[in-house]
Amino acid sequence: MCKKKENREHENWSPSIYLILSALAAYHVHILTYRMIEAACDRLKMVRCQGKQVPFATTT
Repeated sequence: MCKKKENREHENWSPSIYLILSALAAYHVHILTYRMIEAACDRLKMVRCQGKQVPFATTT
């Protein structure tokens, strides 16, 4: 009896949990890509300013 009840609750909750997780994952990926693009732009600016002496290990 207990196991059936747990399974039913899990089935009811999983769709909303998956939606929330997918939304969070998409948001996180968006932030990561934005930061990667920003970092790439900063590197390009540094390359333009200082020539080719740019430390590529400058990751935030």
